[in-house]
Amino acid sequence: MKKKWIIALIICFPSLFWIILESSTINSKRLPFYGPKSIIEKDTVYYKAPTVFYDMVRKDSFSYPGSYIGVFIDESYRKDSYRLDGLWEYFNYNFEKIKELPFIFIFENTNRITELKTFMKQPNFYFTNCTNFAATQKSYYLKKPYYVDSSYFVLVDLNRHIRGYYDARYIAEVKRLIDEYQHLRIKEEKQLLIEKNEIKQNP
Repeated sequence: MKKKWIIALIICFPSLFWIILESSTINSKRLPFYGPKSIIEKDTVYYKAPTVFYDMVRKDSFSYPGSYIGVFIDESYRKDSYRLDGLWEYFNYNFEKIKELPFIFIFENTNRITELKTFMKQPNFYFTNCTNFAATQKSYYLKKPYYVDSSYFVLVDLNRHIRGYYDARYIAEVKRLIDEYQHLRIKEEKQLLIEKNEIKQNP
């Protein structure tokens, strides 16, 4: 009788382990997809952000070639400290929480870059200007939720899908950004590992 139980456990354990893994927080939490969607041959095709900043993440100093956070420095928010109060607070008092998050700050006016020079010393804060700023900015907010404006941070995943908007004026929103970025990265790293193993097995 005991042998039968042992054999049953040996057979069932891999399946049980897989079920636990698939129902864990890595897989149970699902971030939404933003932007216009279309149906092609019964499959939902999600909107993709432009390639320019996606490629920059992979070519430059970021160690992780996956999701990133886009930050558009809009002139209209300059008097309001560019609506970065929550990020400033994390940067000054809790930098350990955000040092692994790749931020890309996109400027229309390169003269404003020096106003955020404190951020520039960190390897995970990347700065660039954009010649067609208005059109590029608009492309990241297509069919956004009604409460989101162009000051919100944008979370972009490995496949250039937009997965979240965050109001960086508030600590709670920056914390949500940290949690959701980390969740997304774990899922992406898992997927990259699976794809890498498939390539090895099918050379």
